Amino acid sequence: MIQSPLRAVTFVPVEREPRMTGAPLHLRTRGAHSPGDRLAQMLAEQTGDVGRPFRWENVTQRGDLDQPGGGDRRRQGPAVLARGVPSVAVDLSGHGLSSRSPQARWARPFSAGQFATEPSPVSGITTASAVATLIEQIRLIGNGEPCVVVAHSMAGVVATQAAELAPELFAHLVHVSAYAPITGSVIDYAALPEAADAGVTDLLTADPDVVGALRYDTGDPSRRSAFREVFSADVDIETADAAIGLLSSDAPLLPSLDRVTVTASRYGSIPHTYVVCTQDRAIPEALQRRFVRDIDEVCGAGTNVVTLETSHSPFLSQPAALADAILTSW
Repeated sequence: MIQSPLRAVTFVPVEREPRMTGAPLHLRTRGAHSPGDRLAQMLAEQTGDVGRPFRWENVTQRGDLDQPGGGDRRRQGPAVLARGVPSVAVDLSGHGLSSRSPQARWARPFSAGQFATEPSPVSGITTASAVATLIEQIRLIGNGEPCVVVAHSMAGVVATQAAELAPELFAHLVHVSAYAPITGSVIDYAALPEAADAGVTDLLTADPDVVGALRYDTGDPSRRSAFREVFSADVDIETADAAIGLLSSDAPLLPSLDRVTVTASRYGSIPHTYVVCTQDRAIPEALQRRFVRDIDEVCGAGTNVVTLETSHSPFLSQPAALADAILTSW
């Protein structure tokens, strides 16, 4: 599924009136012989849904600034697919396959001093550019139809602004322990009392103003336990370490500094769900619930809140519970 940095867009089939009689899992507006329809037919046969009409909606699940580069959702995908929902992942700008690391990360011998001062190759990624990329991804994958978008962690910043700019593409917005910076920037929220227990900044290994990014040394064995504590305290050590190994070193800085603007008529018109992770050390529960209150002030209608007793990585520790929370939220 939006994973460590919007590394996931999931297609969610939703019942609708069939466009063509007897069309199984029909991908709207695509030809009957398109690759999309052939994939839909294959998935229908695998999940036993042949003959059931669906509209596909995409779910973006994660784009982390604090978890820099690509958490792993391989446990989440099967859990969602097992419930009859095919899923596909995309990368948030500057993360996953679009991530870039400073040369010092790979230099041998390793120089901590160079690693702490080399300018970041992702310093030019802005909130606006990341939002534009996400909107085009949703438009392309959903073929212009409204999608259910699930954002995890820092993906919430990008998804929030995208929802304001293109509400017609959002059928529902689900935050999974994600930032929803309605009244200020991520940095503004980090200064609030509700964020006092957040442990992400303690993991930084360079001054963001110097390198132009949020930089983490994920290869330092002495810091491995600290990464596990912040992001995946309820995950077995072997899996947590494997996930940490997938993270990139640099996360774009500007999305944490920029303020997004939302309105009741656009962003507020989209139904919302927030999955609160009560054991999260990256975005503490108190801060997550602050986001819920801020969303409700804009939307009017109350946000659907689902609570999971998990860390910042429910897709690793409780993938089945998270799948249920997402798929029953709308």
